[in-house]
Amino acid sequence: MSDRKKLCIMFDFDLTMSTECCQEPIFRENLEKIKEKYNTDEEIIKEPSDYWKMVDNNKGYDREISYLQCLLEDFKDGTMQRNGHNLTDEDLKYYGQFIKLAPGMIDFLKQIKTDLANVADVSIYIVSVGITNIILGSEVAEYVDGIIGTELAATFNSNGHIDSIKKLNTSFNKIASLIEIAKGNSNINEKMISSAYKQEYDNALLIADGMSDIPSFEYAGKKGAIRIGVYDPTSMKAFNVAYKNLGTSVNAVVPRIYTPGSDTYNMILNYLRFMASPNRCNFPPQLIHMERGGKIKHKETSEYIKKHFMECDSEYCSPAILTYQIRPK
Repeated sequence: MSDRKKLCIMFDFDLTMSTECCQEPIFRENLEKIKEKYNTDEEIIKEPSDYWKMVDNNKGYDREISYLQCLLEDFKDGTMQRNGHNLTDEDLKYYGQFIKLAPGMIDFLKQIKTDLANVADVSIYIVSVGITNIILGSEVAEYVDGIIGTELAATFNSNGHIDSIKKLNTSFNKIASLIEIAKGNSNINEKMISSAYKQEYDNALLIADGMSDIPSFEYAGKKGAIRIGVYDPTSMKAFNVAYKNLGTSVNAVVPRIYTPGSDTYNMILNYLRFMASPNRCNFPPQLIHMERGGKIKHKETSEYIKKHFMECDSEYCSPAILTYQIRPK
């Protein structure tokens, strides 16, 4: 029987694998028409990323639904087009190639499986609230094993033009995506014994950037997954915001630089090697999660957990109740 572990990396996409949201190449190309439509009473939009400010003006609406409604309206009325025609699925994939990726992202995806080839099989998934149709056109799609996100589609009488939502993946629904990957089955309500899971949670590593990822970070943490928060490496403010917001929801906060040999790459690689090790500590992850969140009120239980961390000599065990941090250079 092989001792090789099955490890899994689950990436968020927007502002994690990329330095911008996946829709922004479309915004850039149609910026003048977007300005013409929305800058009526005041100049809300000056640059492509300002589209989100306009979406945020829809007070009281769920942001993820609000932006999709705005986007589809702009697709339908021709505010956003390509070469003078309304957008199709192929057009969305076309724009994906222009997404600005995080430094070293492609090299990371090419190298990480090779560096662990002797000890583990590594799968890489994208779990995002972003639009799958666009991400599929980006360079990262070639190197990942699956993409779960929001899906747009063309209805029967739309002549192939995108006009509807096929699947909505919200920040909370990301948890369902994690379960889908773990079970290897899109029917997440199907009962399945843990030994039949395709991917064990405690052999999974989540990488994401922010507040919309906290529900999945929290869920995965209870199951024993390693969680890493990333931030814009050019900004100390971005580091402070990430560290404050993510807090005990992650094991580490690191710069969004994935170049092999970088601090972030090495930390991810070391965590994966730790998970692949036959000598890893198997202290119950639920207790670790509860202790980190200050949820254990029973004094003796809390002392028992802390005593284990003091005495265990397994790598990464003792600091498990802390959050590693790599600050901007």
